[in-house]
Amino acid sequence: MQQTADLSMKTETIIQEQPLAHRMLTGILKRGSVSPAYLFTGTEGLGKLAMAKWFARALFCNQSQTAGEPCETCSVCRQVQAGVHPDLHLIEPQSQGGSISIGQVRDDIRPAVARRTYQGQGKILVVPQAHLLTVQAQNALLKTLEDPQGESSLILISSQPESLLPTVRSRCVRVPFKSLSLEAYARRLEKMGVDDPQRQRDLYETTAADVQLASHLAKEDTAQWELMEKVAERLLRSSLPPPMISEIADRLGSKREEIKRALAYLLVLLRKRLLKEGNWREFASCVNAVSGTIEAIDANANIRLTLEVCLVQLQSSLYRKYN
Repeated sequence: MQQTADLSMKTETIIQEQPLAHRMLTGILKRGSVSPAYLFTGTEGLGKLAMAKWFARALFCNQSQTAGEPCETCSVCRQVQAGVHPDLHLIEPQSQGGSISIGQVRDDIRPAVARRTYQGQGKILVVPQAHLLTVQAQNALLKTLEDPQGESSLILISSQPESLLPTVRSRCVRVPFKSLSLEAYARRLEKMGVDDPQRQRDLYETTAADVQLASHLAKEDTAQWELMEKVAERLLRSSLPPPMISEIADRLGSKREEIKRALAYLLVLLRKRLLKEGNWREFASCVNAVSGTIEAIDANANIRLTLEVCLVQLQSSLYRKYN
């Protein structure tokens, strides 16, 4: 999970890897110009949630000797890091693999925004997987974004910001988290036990610097990868007849997170070939198909039917170009 991966990272490492995000947030704190809403964007595993908690520590800390930085040792900083500070709220799905409902916006976010601060340094509400907000929840959230109250600041975190309504995105200050350099990526892989330079470079190129994908592949999650390699090759060389589509759906099973990861693998494999050949339009169509499928899976659509439709859409996007 993103949350676990993020919080296991040292803040110093994230600051080194994400100088732009750190510089933006430090500048905001030094100017005392905290906005009502932020959108942290970037692929999984870059430290977005950990940086959101760092921002909360820096905002709440009253012992720091450096403007825009938390002291990291006082009781307030320790409370935030442990996730028990009364003015820090994390809004997550109520069930594994579920979505964030309109009820959570009404019952959790709005009351938290309306309440007075406990310690007088403002409030931070963090939505670690904002792309899981349903459309109804996002529309309800708009009322909070349009009419901010008190000293509350909402931080939406998403690796799929395009899943958010344009009206939601436009009301947030975007804080981008950049893909890692090869050197930073290699350091991450070394901590996963991958210390061969050529293997590091291959993973970097294959996963397009996606840390989350690399973590799965480094743990020998090869069966899914090999299956998706065959699917990608078939899509790019010939076609997927209906029996083969059914067979692929059978092999992927019914576990939502595993299917979403397999689709991410497939998109990475298609990306490597399509962009190398300059086929941006075809890749954009593939991205739309996969993104729509993941959104549908998150919204509890029929998994098998959704997966089969996705494969048909991918085939349609690529058939004329490669067949």
